[in-house]
Amino acid sequence: EYLLVGGHEYRVCLDVSESIPYDESHLSLCSKDDALEPATFFSDSASSIIDELPVFILDTSLGAAKSPSTGDSFIRTVDASGFYKDTRGRLRRGDLIRIGHPDTGETFRVSTDLSRDFADSIIPLGSKDDPYTPASLSTQSLVHSTYEVQSFSIRSNADSVTLSPSASISSGYRMRFKSETTAVTTGGGGKGCLRWDGSVAEIKAELEAMAGIGSVTVTKEEMSSIVGGVGAGVKYYITFTGLNVRGNVPPLQIVDVGKNGCLDAHNSGGFFGQDLAPISVEQENIPFIPFYEVQTTVEIPYDAEAGDMKVAIEALSRAGNVDVSREVNRHGFSWDVTFVNTKDSLYSPLLVISANGEHLSASIDSGVSVVGIQQVEINTNSSGVPYFVQVAAVNSFGIGPFTNSNPRAIEVSPQPPSEPIDIFAEPLSDTEILVQWNPPLENGGRQITHYKIEYDESSSFTGGGNNGPTGFISLSSVKITPVSDIQSVTVKIDSSGAKSALYLSGSFSLEFDGQKTGQLPFNASPWEMQAALE
Repeated sequence: EYLLVGGHEYRVCLDVSESIPYDESHLSLCSKDDALEPATFFSDSASSIIDELPVFILDTSLGAAKSPSTGDSFIRTVDASGFYKDTRGRLRRGDLIRIGHPDTGETFRVSTDLSRDFADSIIPLGSKDDPYTPASLSTQSLVHSTYEVQSFSIRSNADSVTLSPSASISSGYRMRFKSETTAVTTGGGGKGCLRWDGSVAEIKAELEAMAGIGSVTVTKEEMSSIVGGVGAGVKYYITFTGLNVRGNVPPLQIVDVGKNGCLDAHNSGGFFGQDLAPISVEQENIPFIPFYEVQTTVEIPYDAEAGDMKVAIEALSRAGNVDVSREVNRHGFSWDVTFVNTKDSLYSPLLVISANGEHLSASIDSGVSVVGIQQVEINTNSSGVPYFVQVAAVNSFGIGPFTNSNPRAIEVSPQPPSEPIDIFAEPLSDTEILVQWNPPLENGGRQITHYKIEYDESSSFTGGGNNGPTGFISLSSVKITPVSDIQSVTVKIDSSGAKSALYLSGSFSLEFDGQKTGQLPFNASPWEMQAALE
């Protein structure tokens, strides 16, 4: 699971041991890129002692997929304890999910093919573009998977028997992964024969020579005999870390033990082939991969007002603030959504909106689509003249086909200006109100000549004659001058309780909109202050 601790991103460790505790009072921290690599928290605070820090988890987390494999067209869902988890309370058919990473993970939809099970522990995967079409996991998803660990033991079949060490009488075996077999080392006999008690470096080199593996880490454990049971020997642990072996890995096979060119100490008077306990490969760590829902609104009515659409989108923690307008579009509606500002994201800028129209119904071809809008303002030379517009895309290979605008032609003509912005009113006395504003963003193609200021005791501005405002003022724009903002900076000594004379000294800095000046002397001149701010 991804965590945010004091502004830093981590994952909860999967390798839990005494040195990396995970219990009701401890949370293990590992690298955000590898949940098996322990990480150390470094505070941004100047203090070396921190009593409390905020800890956040992603509200889009749905748990983990168990034993994922390349080519799987479904995922098995589990919770943090490894028990199967039913996600149907949060996901519907057609909803978007991301596997591996909340933003950069591979994106799918829950399949809308009703013949495919969507059950308490199974999510069928559909294409993000067409949820009815099956889709499957690729290495893009599995790169975020935890590592699988496999082990095997070589030991005698009785506690009274000790296998002959390879240092005195060599014995060997080969390893097979899928269709590849070890073929390099000769320490245990012919090509690819490993010594039964050889070093971890020998096994690592052989496995990494296989094209289908890439990289592994290998550890070795000396096994003591069990009274009345199997004898002493060795146990190897292979952790698959290569990109080709992420997710669920086919089991290794131990083959050619003491035969087919691999040595057997028994043939030289020692103990090996006839004295071995059965060799089996065990799965020590099952791989998991986290998956996340793409933030989804509540159900939105097909004819939702602009305000309803705005509320639904702004309820998503990643969306920020939006402006929404609605208009009738043939037999349906269109909403233009403008993202005014977005909330900070750890991962990437704002993601593209998508729609799930599985619950729409109509007599003919119900559907919903989302398109991005690109815009540019073009300065023309003449007004009252029809202009035609067409647009084409360009890449390194050339210009694509043009598409005409809709409507095909439009006349450029002066327009009324847009609304003034940043309007502010405050009382000056019992009979006066101060009104301040900034000019509109668009002047409609003509110089603004006047501003009309209306006032009324009713918010509907119908309290005067003829259902109009109580009063208004028409103010020429030539009489309006910008008002400079004046702020005061004071540096002084708090002399309360002082028993002797105090003297001011030192320096200070000013910060504005994320920018900070250098240090200014406590008695800086106006010119020094101006130079620092400019």
